[in-house]
Amino acid sequence: IIKIEDDGIGMSKEVIDHAFEPFFQGEYENYKGTGLGLALSKELMELHHGCILVKSEARKGAAFEIALPLGNSHFEASEFQLDSDKEIIANEDVQIYTTDLYNGNIIEAASNNKTAPKYLTVLVVEDNKEMREYLCSRLTTEYSIIEAEDGNRALQLAFDSVPDLILCDIVLPGKNGFELTHIFKTDIRTSHIPVILLTAKDQDNQKIEGMENQADAYITKPFNLLFLQKTIKSLIQNREKIKEHYSGEIFSEEKLHVSKKTDRKFIIEFTAIVENNISNEKFGVNDICQEMGISRVQLYRKVKTILSCNVNDYILTTRLQKAKYYMQHENLSISEIAYKSGFSSAAYFSTVFKSKFGITPSSFKEN
Repeated sequence: IIKIEDDGIGMSKEVIDHAFEPFFQGEYENYKGTGLGLALSKELMELHHGCILVKSEARKGAAFEIALPLGNSHFEASEFQLDSDKEIIANEDVQIYTTDLYNGNIIEAASNNKTAPKYLTVLVVEDNKEMREYLCSRLTTEYSIIEAEDGNRALQLAFDSVPDLILCDIVLPGKNGFELTHIFKTDIRTSHIPVILLTAKDQDNQKIEGMENQADAYITKPFNLLFLQKTIKSLIQNREKIKEHYSGEIFSEEKLHVSKKTDRKFIIEFTAIVENNISNEKFGVNDICQEMGISRVQLYRKVKTILSCNVNDYILTTRLQKAKYYMQHENLSISEIAYKSGFSSAAYFSTVFKSKFGITPSSFKEN
């Protein structure tokens, strides 16, 4: 029996009930740690067939009692570590959450990965500095990382940068993870972005709330890092498949079955604006931004993410498809078709058409 006592701030009954849960950090912000010490201590005791208990009252100190069986007869043969296994860490959670947090590898890992090109951006929202640095150091090998320590900063970065995926803790200063997810999924600027929620509490009601706010995945701490990485990759790949499925030279009404209502609304509004202005040769990106009420950066990122194409390329492709329609269904001259499709001259139209389809408008019309 080993007893450890102090005469510090003590713990309330509610804190005692959760004291050994992973990532539980109590109610005193100025004493905030990783929330792993007691959880790992308990697991270590259980590995040795022992136990750890606590008795405490608020402002009356705390007393911990560790009980370990004597001898080694209570162990199975498989529980003894062989000399060849000394490098193996018995508990994967310890390896995941402690080894890299305190050995200085975070800065080194981040600096070693600056040379690799990263085409996708992940926003990490986590108020715990050590956990945020750990996640960023591990993900920076594959992604460009931006990070936020609270809900308000997360909103600003999400709207300004429009990342490819958001990894968000639930318990945050300001707006919590549920509130952020609801905003992300209902705002046309960010509704297409996959959101992964992280939490230390494995409770069904929290998972349900996360799904109700349209979270794409819900992962409980402590998590397996490989599982998190595979989840991120899977969500991004699924988003790419959606882009491939719904992008094309022109969108027909029957193809607009986008899974997210806000994405569908964006596509319908965007394509309608382009279609309605197709004959206006001066029509461009600024006109779309003004009608949709979003910035150029947000428009470019949104179109690129959902439709996998550039805004100007989409406008040009739509003009050419409309011109093909006129040539197939209406008795108009090439000049009339060019102006009706928004090209400034018949010569320019012919050049662009041949470059795109490998045939002149006249030959296409005759065939």
